Amino acid sequence: TVSIPNGSTSIDEFAFYECSSLETLSIPDSVKSIGWYAFYRCTSLETVSMGNSVKSIGNNAFKEVKLNTLVSDVVFDRFIASYIPETLPTLKSVTIGSSVKDINTQAFQGCTALETVFIPPSVTAVAVDAFDGCTSLLQCHINNNKDVNSNGNYEVPSSHAQISAFYFYNCGSFLKTVTIPSSVLTIQYGSFYGTSIERLDI
Repeated sequence: TVSIPNGSTSIDEFAFYECSSLETLSIPDSVKSIGWYAFYRCTSLETVSMGNSVKSIGNNAFKEVKLNTLVSDVVFDRFIASYIPETLPTLKSVTIGSSVKDINTQAFQGCTALETVFIPPSVTAVAVDAFDGCTSLLQCHINNNKDVNSNGNYEVPSSHAQISAFYFYNCGSFLKTVTIPSSVLTIQYGSFYGTSIERLDI
């Protein structure tokens, strides 16, 4: 685990080059730039938390890194494909920080393993192609035969504190109503995109 000290403004070129044992990285809000090859071939790096001041990421800074979890207060155009390309088939969870206002074009395009995205209320615009090709995310996350009763009703489990982004994405006409318990405090972006639901019971 590496936590860059708060107050640091940059991470230099080759700073953690081939640190194969590095698993978790925390970059504070004070860091504005990440240099070329800074985390190149950190092959065990699975979790990155990136602060809100990062303005530039150098070429191959995260080359040959395969993330599972990304917590980020910055989102660039073609974010994953351009800066962390090997993560396209491995990234499973993304949490967007509360300082982000826009999720830009092709930001997470092609992240085929991405299952969960947490998008804060601060986000006011999401590019239409931001999640193109995210086949594990852009699908209906409930099972018609298992989760929905004969009347077409789905009851969100009381253990859920939120309904995640795209959770009911393109669920077919089998889904008529959704019952949301009092435990749910947040309904995320695009949760009901493409559905044919007739009623929400809250």
